[in-house]
Amino acid sequence: MALRIPSMWLLLFCLKGWGQVSDFRFVTYGLREGLSQSMVKRILQDKRGFMWFATQDGLNSFDGKNFKAFRQGELPNEMPWGNIEDMIEDFDGNILWLATAERGLTAFDYLSETFHKVPSGNDQGLLSEKTSVVRQTRKHIWVGTSKGLSVINKVSGQIAKHLLKGEAITAMAMADMDVVVAFSPEGNLWIIDAATLVITNIIKSSALFGAISDFEVFSVFFDNTGKLWINTRKGVYSSSSLLHLQKKQLNKEILITKKGRNLSNEVVFNSFIDSKNNQWIGIDSIGLLYRRIGEVQFDLISKNPVNRYTIDNYFWHFYEDKEGIIWIGTDNGVSRQIYKYPFFTTIGEETDLPENRLYRVFSICAIDDTTFIYGRRGDAFVYNRKTKVIKQVINAGKE
Repeated sequence: MALRIPSMWLLLFCLKGWGQVSDFRFVTYGLREGLSQSMVKRILQDKRGFMWFATQDGLNSFDGKNFKAFRQGELPNEMPWGNIEDMIEDFDGNILWLATAERGLTAFDYLSETFHKVPSGNDQGLLSEKTSVVRQTRKHIWVGTSKGLSVINKVSGQIAKHLLKGEAITAMAMADMDVVVAFSPEGNLWIIDAATLVITNIIKSSALFGAISDFEVFSVFFDNTGKLWINTRKGVYSSSSLLHLQKKQLNKEILITKKGRNLSNEVVFNSFIDSKNNQWIGIDSIGLLYRRIGEVQFDLISKNPVNRYTIDNYFWHFYEDKEGIIWIGTDNGVSRQIYKYPFFTTIGEETDLPENRLYRVFSICAIDDTTFIYGRRGDAFVYNRKTKVIKQVINAGKE
């Protein structure tokens, strides 16, 4: 029996307003759900699809239903230290590299569930046990420590070179795997050739940020356009490219909410650009700023104690999984973005199409902002979800 829709009315089942802040909800996983500790510093999804959460007291895996915690222990192959500052998955294998606050770098094989601690304290080991950031290029693992930057050869597992001895390195980003950008907490910057391990440029904090009291760089990243984002104690800065950065061309981001609140100078530990180029910024103790692509001002999402789907106001990390879902590490667990519920949108009498042209719908498909509608008798229509305009592109004639 054909689907019959009343004259000139088409009922489309869709996620209306997908991505609108009013539709955002967050489900939070904490101690009650099985996390080893509530402060989630880093998040990643491994090659198999499992989620991993690094906390101040252990590493946690999540298969979509259950958590498994790995804590510090005294037995062989147990985690040597639980306070994890940073985490990456090796490009070439089933290894998670864990930078810890007091016990150096650990390699965790998630298939065998075994830990291997990288030696520290000599020329053949890390410059310091206090590590805060770990990154990788094609041939090397880069470890930022309190006493410099240690570079490990991925094939041999040995130290390839020590750089920036005596400098605390707390933030790093890779530009197309060819260039490493490293920051000290004060905002001093080093640019390093990833192939030769040679420092090519040094820029003092005062030349980039000016004379700012109580300043600190927390994290940095390049987005998919090559723009560098710098998250600091005094807001967010950006440079449109590595070339502009080398020329000391830096912009202070203006963070104003749609209600006119200026949050440009607040503490930002982390921010994020998702795959749709929407921007997420965690304003410490205040809330989450969200800006859709093309917009100037931000929506502010703050903790609501009476709403079970709220999010905490203290943010450590943003991560987008393979299905486009945003995960946020907070002081109160890890929050996963969800949406309210599907809505119904009706397309009908406001159109100029002849009566009964959409009487029977045979199939519907969508590409980007366009929905294609095919009628049982051969008519075809194109509906633009942005402009709300529907046009007939094939007229099969009257029955």
